[in-house]
Amino acid sequence: MALFWAILAGLFMPIQGALNARLSFTSHHPLMGAWVSFIVGALFSTFMLFIYPKPLHFKSLQVLPWWSFMGGVLGVGFVLVATILMPKLGALQVMMSFLIGQVIMSLIMDQFGLFGHVQIPINLSRIMGVLFIVIGFFLVVKKYDFN
Repeated sequence: MALFWAILAGLFMPIQGALNARLSFTSHHPLMGAWVSFIVGALFSTFMLFIYPKPLHFKSLQVLPWWSFMGGVLGVGFVLVATILMPKLGALQVMMSFLIGQVIMSLIMDQFGLFGHVQIPINLSRIMGVLFIVIGFFLVVKKYDFN
């Protein structure tokens, strides 16, 4: 079931990029789409935070290292790049490019158990899986002329 939710979330990523690109295009400013996305996201997550049936423990955040709070900064970068590039490259090329970066970093994170996550060593089947994704990436971004 967890994989289902991960795939479902992945389905929304190109839609988010397209919507943010539209906001940026209409407002004539490349940051506007990202900014509106994060404002609306902050408001919605605040609403969800207070209706989610689990108690809030803000004080527990004080023990986290400073880098634990950088997810929002990375998210802005991701959203901004998608917002700028999707109208130029198309959804598939941008998402495949993101996928390559995500897969490579995920492989490294798993290998070393970075950020307190489970450590899963690199093995041949994982390397082959990543290799197939990279081959797929090059098939998607290559421009073929069949005429």
